[in-house]
Amino acid sequence: MSHHKVTLGLIQSATFYTILEGLGRIRLGGAPAPLFIHTMTTVDPVRLAQIGSSAPALLLTGEAEVIDVIMVTRTGDTEYMLTTHPQTCSEVLAWLEAHSTICDDDGLVFEGLELTDETESLKTIAVYGSDSHGIVDDLAAHQLADTLGSGSSGLCELDGIPAFVLAYPLLPEGYFELSVAPDLVALLENILLSFPEIDPSSFEEYRNARLQAGTWFAGAEEAEYHGVDTPQLAALIRTAHDFVGARSLTKGTAD
Repeated sequence: MSHHKVTLGLIQSATFYTILEGLGRIRLGGAPAPLFIHTMTTVDPVRLAQIGSSAPALLLTGEAEVIDVIMVTRTGDTEYMLTTHPQTCSEVLAWLEAHSTICDDDGLVFEGLELTDETESLKTIAVYGSDSHGIVDDLAAHQLADTLGSGSSGLCELDGIPAFVLAYPLLPEGYFELSVAPDLVALLENILLSFPEIDPSSFEEYRNARLQAGTWFAGAEEAEYHGVDTPQLAALIRTAHDFVGARSLTKGTAD
């Protein structure tokens, strides 16, 4: 195995893969799903205008404290997938379920919303670095072309393996999340290892590379909730403050 310094933005002729253990996956569907996403997260709807688009966002308490930094992917007209930090999936799911039952004078606000925990149905390998796009495109039989730009996703076959491929937004170099059925992870890993230009890296190395690039949003890694206390987190908040936690966030800013 060759050894390279794993730093996004500083990688020179180096490509890596990391198995991302324990990512939470929550699927939302039904007619009220877009309104629910708009209400519960800070994501900018413009970033999710197209099916297959993805964007990071905050999930806040009513007091504007960070529950988690999530990735929101639009998978259909009224379907979304939320990716959570490994430690917070059950907490995020419980928070969303509690708000899905909110009523007004006319009854359920989000009537018909479907929430499903898909954590065990998908496992993910991150591929990143200078040759990542070429490797993923090669596995996809050159079907990616330039259509899978930053912040987009789609279903495809990687060397015959059905996969959901996300081109992660906000990173300066190629970074892809390849999500497959759990029983196919080892097979996909072996295929990746057949490329001489790719090396495995530990999750710690991957996390440190993301930290150095300023794109690791560690909103869920502390034992207690905290406020939106960094520019990186603040950048994930849309201008229109019409989401859960916005009133406290605005009050805190004014104070």
